[in-house]
Amino acid sequence: MNMEKKVKQTIISIVGCFILALALTPYIGTRASESLCEYVGDVDGDGYITTKDAVQLNYYLLGGRNIEVELVDSDVDQDGAITPKDVTMLKRYLAGGFGVELPKKEKEEPIVIEDGKLTMLFTYGQSDARAMLDMINNYRKENGKYVDSQIPYVYDYVLEKAAMQRAAEIAVKFDTDRHTRPDGGDYKTTLSEYGFDVSPRNILYGENILFGTENSMKLDQAFAEFVNKEGTRKLILGYYYYIGIGHIRIDKTDFWVILFSDEEYRNTAYTEPVDSEIAVTLPIPDVNSLYNGVKAKYVSGELTVPVGSSVALPVFDGCLKLYGSEVDDIKVCNLVFLSGDEYVSVSNGMMTGLKPGTGTIYGKVLGKVVGVSIEVTE
Repeated sequence: MNMEKKVKQTIISIVGCFILALALTPYIGTRASESLCEYVGDVDGDGYITTKDAVQLNYYLLGGRNIEVELVDSDVDQDGAITPKDVTMLKRYLAGGFGVELPKKEKEEPIVIEDGKLTMLFTYGQSDARAMLDMINNYRKENGKYVDSQIPYVYDYVLEKAAMQRAAEIAVKFDTDRHTRPDGGDYKTTLSEYGFDVSPRNILYGENILFGTENSMKLDQAFAEFVNKEGTRKLILGYYYYIGIGHIRIDKTDFWVILFSDEEYRNTAYTEPVDSEIAVTLPIPDVNSLYNGVKAKYVSGELTVPVGSSVALPVFDGCLKLYGSEVDDIKVCNLVFLSGDEYVSVSNGMMTGLKPGTGTIYGKVLGKVVGVSIEVTE
């Protein structure tokens, strides 16, 4: 009898699920099981695009209390604003398409700040870094400065790892005077983390650092800069044995580091160069001493709008601001506009002038609200 009851309950459950599935079909279609994180539409941030996303977005637009949505994913039609059109587009997509294709999200650079560490995504350029070795050795030969008359620098692949780490660190804190790390520690502590003995002995270490923006510091330019400056040239022509070179790029800016050592420790076992995006963890003293929130960085478009007129939203990038760096605006993601104020309003990717004055349109970057000033004219 119990077995018969269980069978009946199972059948009822199956039928119930089938009916529920039919009810949801216009909204789910075949898309519910797909993991589509690279596309917009994952409003609730669970890694999938399902009917829950459409429901949550609709509730958010209706002013639902305590409802949070992923802002980039919620602007489904990518017009710069979150509107009912986004809900409609998402429902049509979930229903099976009807010619609707979700746009791909622009790649975001992961920014994590926790436990005294900052993790960011950098583009490694080790092939270029290694190409500088021959340039340096040829320069030393031409200037008669080989150690022991004829010995060129030997490339150390562990020293290179330390140099790549330091290249990422100087992107956050560029200190030509003391060569300190973002947390204030000496650069030699980076070497110790990679197995080098930095205790007070008769071992010499040295570091050259350099950066340049807007494609101005590629391989040839970087080498020329190193050998043309007295301080950095002195190390290149110095009495060391081993060398490791680091090169990373972020937000159109190149950062270069050359580490020198005469320690007996050496690792000449070849490793494949890395020329791709790598997440690097950097030491920082505390968030407030280095991290200065986010900002909207102007790219293009109109920053004025006449009263009663509507113009397309100007283009901004969302930027992470850092203290202690020559390059303090690191692009992290696109800015998503949400609303305006009493002078200007935002809707469907347009801003409209309401009354003369300096208005503000608001957006979010990494969950933080930023304001952008707009001049509203008569």
